[in-house]
Amino acid sequence: MTWVDTPYCVHNSDVDGSLSPGFSSPDLIRSRISLAIRYPEKVYAYLRRLADELDHLVRAESTARAEAELASQELRQWRIRHHRCWFVEPGRRTPNRGPW
Repeated sequence: MTWVDTPYCVHNSDVDGSLSPGFSSPDLIRSRISLAIRYPEKVYAYLRRLADELDHLVRAESTARAEAELASQELRQWRIRHHRCWFVEPGRRTPNRGPW
């Protein structure tokens, strides 16, 4: 019996049909204690390292989402401010009396 066949392994097959192991959170990875492998200390060290990396990626994703939302809001505000503006030749006057 391999570790993939153990009842302690969560698969993405429950969600999307793939056979790759699926881990939904760093805490779930850390909680995988009962693995039937010859060198458990190496497995636990690997799982801790994997959980830390996943935790870092989750934080980076939330930071990136926050930055993207801020940029989206700023673009939305810019579009509202400039919704009647259009580009014209530099020598011509614009109806809105601005450079755009």
